[in-house]
Amino acid sequence: MILHFTWILNFLFFDYTELTGKIYKNKKLNADFTNDNKALKIEGQYAERIKLCYSRDL
Repeated sequence: MILHFTWILNFLFFDYTELTGKIYKNKKLNADFTNDNKALKIEGQYAERIKLCYSRDL
C-alpha cells in the first residue's frame, strides 16, 4: 500500500524539478528584462517569450 501510494506521487510529480527550474528561469528572465526596461513588468510564463521577441527585434 505504501509503495503504491509513493508510485502515484511519483507519477503525479515526476517533473517537479523541471517545473521549479522553469519557474526559477522565468523569474530570472523577468528580473533581467525589467532591469533593462523599468517601465515594463512581465511576470510568469510570458517572460521568456516576450524577452525572446524583444531581443529578436533589436
